[in-house]
Amino acid sequence: MRRLATGIGAALLLVPVAPGEERPAATPVAKDQVIETLPPSVRVNQERFTTCDGCGRVYWAGSHWRRMQASLSESAGAKSESSQSE
Repeated sequence: MRRLATGIGAALLLVPVAPGEERPAATPVAKDQVIETLPPSVRVNQERFTTCDGCGRVYWAGSHWRRMQASLSESAGAKSESSQSE
């Protein structure tokens, strides 16, 4: 779970793969390489991007990523608290 919460390419960990297949790699890319594919607000507010080597999708640490990271942190904290009380 910690691995899931650490990188902007973390969404790639959720991509289903068939048994025996490897997950696609995530590659950091320069903003100018992907700027034409970005929504206007992302062009203004984000600087770091990663692409999926399998499908070419562009990922960034936007609001969805921050919400997921907060949720995972809360879950990890709750799990840690419950294991301490046992």
